Amino acid sequence: MNVVIFGNRDMSQLAHYYLTNDSDHKVVAFCLDGSYIKENNFCGLPVVPFEEIENSYPKDNHEFFAPLYASEMNRFRFNICNKIKEKGYEFITYIHSSATVSNSKIGKNCFIFENVNIQPFCEIGDNNIIWSLTHIGHHGKIGNNVFISSNCNIAGHINIGDFCFIGSSSTIRDFISVAPNTLVGQSASVVKSIDLEGGVYMGIPAKRTKEIKEVKI
Repeated sequence: MNVVIFGNRDMSQLAHYYLTNDSDHKVVAFCLDGSYIKENNFCGLPVVPFEEIENSYPKDNHEFFAPLYASEMNRFRFNICNKIKEKGYEFITYIHSSATVSNSKIGKNCFIFENVNIQPFCEIGDNNIIWSLTHIGHHGKIGNNVFISSNCNIAGHINIGDFCFIGSSSTIRDFISVAPNTLVGQSASVVKSIDLEGGVYMGIPAKRTKEIKEVKI
């Protein structure tokens, strides 16, 4: 299937590289809101105004990939995906060939990097990014619009809510729930459920240190 990538920064360049070298998809263009386009070419492909995308790349034979970073606790990616949905486009999901996904459900517009291990009976929602070397234990549930950084160890039977950010090398104990809109800091260890939304958790064991509204990602 032909794919249009939303964006023209590092994540979009990575997506282009992986889709070109490690998938059957063919990237044919990038797109941005027209007012943000400074150059008409990126990675050797055209950059097209989103407002006009259906004129050149119709939804009947093109799909979208929006691998956007975790800005605004993943809400920027969520909002862009909603705009794309309103135009009637479908999304691809990319799973690196070295990743192991065993009998689990993976949603749309997910970007799963090298050597991720997802054990059986997990449910991974839409618009999620899971970075390299992360382990997600069996019977886990990841909501929508979540960013999980590299080398995280997430044990079995966890439930991570929507719009969470999980920092690199952090750990989450089994049978733990993490409330939506939670930021787990780098190398933190979550040993009990987080029930209150909108907080930053740091340290070993992880403790709430501030409100999420005070954090810029």
